[in-house]
Amino acid sequence: MIGAGITGLSCAIHLAEKGVKVAVVEANRIASGASGRSVGMVNAGTWQDPDDIVNCLGPDKGKRLNAYLSNAPDYVFSLIQRFRSEEHTSE
Repeated sequence: MIGAGITGLSCAIHLAEKGVKVAVVEANRIASGASGRSVGMVNAGTWQDPDDIVNCLGPDKGKRLNAYLSNAPDYVFSLIQRFRSEEHTSE
């Protein structure tokens, strides 16, 4: 079972696309948990300075992680656009 926040829904999409049977279960309304507490913000990073990530992981892995993080918001919004229902496009 996966919650209906930003991360849970993304996980459910990716698992379902791989053929895994997924059940999304939310205790409250959609995105009322961690996604709601973070006001649904999609951030391009962590609380760590990008240079600290490189120093911790090394130049190759650190730079690769920083690149993934910087592209994450665009990826999240592409998923939203892909699965947005026609009835909600005017919002």
